[in-house]
Amino acid sequence: RDVIGIDEPLEQNSSQCGMRHLVVSFPLRHILACWQANMLHRGMSLRSTPGFGDYSASTDRQTQAERRETAERAILEAAKRIVAERGLDELTLNQAGEAAGYSRALPAHYFGTKSAMLHALADHIVAEYSVRVRSGPIASHGLQRLIDVIIFCVNDAERDPTTVRVYQALLGAGLTRTDLRPLGARIA
Repeated sequence: RDVIGIDEPLEQNSSQCGMRHLVVSFPLRHILACWQANMLHRGMSLRSTPGFGDYSASTDRQTQAERRETAERAILEAAKRIVAERGLDELTLNQAGEAAGYSRALPAHYFGTKSAMLHALADHIVAEYSVRVRSGPIASHGLQRLIDVIIFCVNDAERDPTTVRVYQALLGAGLTRTDLRPLGARIA
């Protein structure tokens, strides 16, 4: 049986001073289950409770689709860091999930295979890059456009060398690995 120890101050008129330690023999799992049920009744959970002890319900809760998108993005960012630091061969779905702060099984649930996660990572990198290119000051045509694109690419590589390193690793793997050949053809 689990027990809970409680320290409580002694009464003022007591001849002893300090605290006395009470041991209450009550199953701790029962207390936690009651507390959890109370939180569920109030529409809360440990994850949605900002201060763990703060019981105010959040009105800006994410939908399931938003939570999934957030988790996928975090997993892909973690995978990007792992590939940049250790290379494509060292990346596993489990490591990506743990590095993102989620369960080890979540990447397998979302992506299925490492190859599928790498395809999603390439799409993620290209989508981010496209947004940055569109927001940059690039001329619409001619030689000036080529110059602007080159300057943008150099500046972007200096700003985020990790993404460039991963993108190049994915391009190289698209040439040599059969499971990533469609990826190499698509992003080249």
